[in-house]
Amino acid sequence: MGRYAPVPLPSGEPELIAGQVRAWVTAAPMRALVAASGGELPSGATEKLLGWLDDFSAAHWDFRRAAGVERDQVRSPHVNPETAATVREAAAALGLADHRRPRRARYDHVLVLGGLGRACLQRVAHAAELLRSGVGTTEVAALGSFRPLSETERAERGLAGAIHEVDAMEVAVRASFGLTADPVIDCEDGPIGHDSWAIRTFPASPTTGTSATATATTGATGAATTRATGVDITGTIGAAITKATGAATTGGAGANAAATIGTATTKATGANAAANAGATGADATAAGEPPARPAVHVLAAPSSEPEKRRARTPDTYEFWARRFGARPGDRILVVTSPIYVPFQHCDAIRMLGLPHGCAIDTVGFDPAHAVPPQPETATAPDRYLQETRSAILSMQRLFAAISAD
Repeated sequence: MGRYAPVPLPSGEPELIAGQVRAWVTAAPMRALVAASGGELPSGATEKLLGWLDDFSAAHWDFRRAAGVERDQVRSPHVNPETAATVREAAAALGLADHRRPRRARYDHVLVLGGLGRACLQRVAHAAELLRSGVGTTEVAALGSFRPLSETERAERGLAGAIHEVDAMEVAVRASFGLTADPVIDCEDGPIGHDSWAIRTFPASPTTGTSATATATTGATGAATTRATGVDITGTIGAAITKATGAATTGGAGANAAATIGTATTKATGANAAANAGATGADATAAGEPPARPAVHVLAAPSSEPEKRRARTPDTYEFWARRFGARPGDRILVVTSPIYVPFQHCDAIRMLGLPHGCAIDTVGFDPAHAVPPQPETATAPDRYLQETRSAILSMQRLFAAISAD
């Protein structure tokens, strides 16, 4: 136990969120971080405190904006050992170093968040390990975008042929879930931009003795019911198409990672979607038996402001909910890196919990056992301060959402 007691993140119950946000932003570890940067947290209403922390963290902790680069390209400033210890202990208490197991044994959906190339591999690997260790689900969705990968990201083992973040996510799910078949793709045609989207689906593998392409949940008419892009429909396989993402063959990120990115595959078209395109869990297997492996979807989400920027985490949540039909009472597990748990958890509550009535749990992987290994710079003091700012902004958006209701 460090010098600061752990501060819980918002749980998602609408009537509790305001108090939980205030408790987090006024907690002793937050005050310690502010003091370590030469400030003092003022008194006042929660909205005022969030605004003050926004301004203060922009001036003192936004190293990424100051350098004008991606997170992994920031050069860590020198921090004296005493301050570094304070930052690490305070950040851990605020939830930025938490890698506990999920609190439930089963979830309706597991959402793995995209990010930089290495993080895509790490997060998907952790999600697969959670499923192997007993966490149950009927559907895994890897949420990404068409953000181009940098040369540094493509230098990661297995990502040499990947062009976009969504390609890195596909390499990751192939490696971690042992997928070898081509996915079924649903996408829009045309040049790739901030408003582009795609869904690449690897159908659930059936239980022993079931055909690999069969869907066995049948209605009275015997029609196979499948789930494709968020709706249950019947149909047949559409025409094969080629998605122009820069046809690139990726190398393996592990023994099962061989993958072709952007090659011709099957697309569900019109009202008749592929009978195995989006099959999930109970829809995909006979007599309600659980699948040997859940359906795995890899999504590239469009930006909600394509004229201004690329897609962000909230955009990926919204796109998934719209296409796959988030329902009240759904239990969702979000998997990310530990340092991003607070801000991505609060965004999930705002985008999935409040509007759709879903229950949200968010977990990060253990950096000590990350695959591929986590670089030391990923937990440098400036990284914790940067993502504490991200959490403040996410709390600010969440508080504004409940205040507007």
